[in-house]
Amino acid sequence: AEMLKVNASLKNIILRSNKFGETGWIEIFNGIKENENCKLEELNLYHEKIGIEGAKSLAEMLKVNASLKSINLENNNLVQKYAQENTLKGESFDVGATVEHEGANWKIVKGKDSDGDYIIACFDGIIAIADALKVNVSLKSIELSYNRLSNNKIGDKKVQVIAKGIQENKNCVLEELGLGGNKIKVEGAKSLAEMLKVNASL
Repeated sequence: AEMLKVNASLKNIILRSNKFGETGWIEIFNGIKENENCKLEELNLYHEKIGIEGAKSLAEMLKVNASLKSINLENNNLVQKYAQENTLKGESFDVGATVEHEGANWKIVKGKDSDGDYIIACFDGIIAIADALKVNVSLKSIELSYNRLSNNKIGDKKVQVIAKGIQENKNCVLEELGLGGNKIKVEGAKSLAEMLKVNASL
């Protein structure tokens, strides 16, 4: 992370299949953000589980970075994850209930399984990325496949915010948007269609 604050030549970094944890990723994204001479063009974070806080830190970096052209966020924990009951606080652990987990509000989308895990969802990270897409003027490709952006419990709202973020960016240069494996339904497809009506780059 310290190297990324000052490096002025690196163009491609592949960090897939590591175990840095959310704190580690926040340090890396902050390092890129602080580098005014950053030349990084490609960031591969496939299956890294950067988590909600990592996604928020990434989004802050994307708002100011002018060099990144491609970012792979396929199969990260951008919306949902497993959590043990002893890490949750709330009056109810029923499906649909809001609980506190690691300082943020999450919704329970699937009840406790045989291992004692709940599936919980928090939208703060993907909303932050959508906000970054409203202003980023360098990204040409973003891969968001297999991030559970849509399902029966949370609907298509997260796909809708991504589409709206791109739609509102009048200087968008995005050419590729990966959304495979997110089980997008009718409302999400409609939002993408509305975005494509006005987008001139995809």
